Amino acid sequence: MVAPLRRVLVRRPDEAFGDADPARWHYTDRPDLTEARREHDALVDLLRGAGIEVIEHPEPQPDRADAIYVFDPVLITDRGAVLLRMGKTLRRGEEEVLGRRLQEVGVPILGALQGEATAEGGDLLWLDRHTLAAGQGFRTNAEGLRQLREILAPLGVEVVPVELPYFGGPEACLHLLSLISLVDHDLAVVYPPLLPVPFWRLLRERGCRLVEVPEEEFPTQGPNVLALAPRKVLMLEGNPVTRRRLEEAGCEVLTYRGREISLKAEGGPTCLTRPVWREEAAGVEETARPAPSFLDRMAGDLLDLFAAGRNTPGAGSAAALTGALAGSVLATVARHTIQAAKSAKRAEVYAPFRERAEVLLEEARDRSRHLRSAVDADAAAFDRFWKDRTDQTLQRATEIPIEIARHCTALAEIGIELYDHGFRNAQGEAAAATLSVIAAGEAAAHAARLNLKFAGTAAWAEGGTDEVRDLQRRLRATRGLVEGRIYGEETPA
Repeated sequence: MVAPLRRVLVRRPDEAFGDADPARWHYTDRPDLTEARREHDALVDLLRGAGIEVIEHPEPQPDRADAIYVFDPVLITDRGAVLLRMGKTLRRGEEEVLGRRLQEVGVPILGALQGEATAEGGDLLWLDRHTLAAGQGFRTNAEGLRQLREILAPLGVEVVPVELPYFGGPEACLHLLSLISLVDHDLAVVYPPLLPVPFWRLLRERGCRLVEVPEEEFPTQGPNVLALAPRKVLMLEGNPVTRRRLEEAGCEVLTYRGREISLKAEGGPTCLTRPVWREEAAGVEETARPAPSFLDRMAGDLLDLFAAGRNTPGAGSAAALTGALAGSVLATVARHTIQAAKSAKRAEVYAPFRERAEVLLEEARDRSRHLRSAVDADAAAFDRFWKDRTDQTLQRATEIPIEIARHCTALAEIGIELYDHGFRNAQGEAAAATLSVIAAGEAAAHAARLNLKFAGTAAWAEGGTDEVRDLQRRLRATRGLVEGRIYGEETPA
């Protein structure tokens, strides 16, 4: 997206970059480290001069020359970072290191790709808050797209695949962002000869004007342009035609020198920077603004929305909201337990449970974050179903309440563990949160079962029905345990 850039992460070239074997890393020549650092420092000065906070990423990464291209290992969303899995095997391991740095500066980890999935940030382009274009080529595979869809679904994000051409083969770096950069909500710089026709049509259907890069400026990374704000951009020097065309389209253009950090190693300004925070731009037409999250509203306004008699927000969103609140309370109980374990007065009682409490704290926080996202995702999916009653939209409107029930069930089981072993003075909070999240899980499971009945014999419905029954069984069992604790007797599950 293109809203004013306020916070960005970078990595200064190190010895791994300076010592890179060009044949191994697919560089055009060995970088001059001294000059590379000079170029990078000047780039950072440009960013700071534009009023952007620059965060350094200094953790040593021996033998990872490409680690200066911090855009690729992660995807940033409204709710945190997704750790990707690099398609270029020499870059594997950068993801976790960058994830640690993001957590240090306050960016939570939303999820991570696993197994055989591959995806790189250079293939991922936000068209708007709820639409992610994903290039599928040598660096990003089908399993990567599948897992990204799964992680982003609770945020109401649609992942649009974009088939990439063979071009220079498996060793060359051809990302989706090698071909396109958004520089305003309705303006993009593109290299048409390699742009897939269906994607070109999608851009035009969205009302996006295209600034074309000439053939002679494609090798010098003409399409690789970083939006600092709508129509204020940073690009590599040496692309005069593209620069002129951008200026004719109303853009303010800044340039940097990148012979060492860009031209030799195939990484432009979008590759060298990882935007962490963009501020919503002023002056954008209201219809072009992303809809505010339900959780961004005041509590009274949100309750009025639930009581307004509209289709959404409905049962799924209410369950997600209740579950998220309960998860936050359980995280507080875990924190109290950890603090008690650290105190000299209570360490004997709580120290044996401290390590487990730390695990439960992270899990409660993570599941609460997922549930917060699901408040909007459930409403968006149900709205789509009401507008377009297809098997696909029904499936999506069913998957989200199942996901809500899944997170609520896990939180309920965390709650009973914290009730039994956590800080005694917080038992009331543990019990209240556990009963609340059980109710939320039961509500979400019931909503899912209604949708599954409506789906009838659809192939996808059978597995969902089995999972919902299992979740309901676990919720009943946990309810019996917590009520047994409260009332002094076990309640049959």
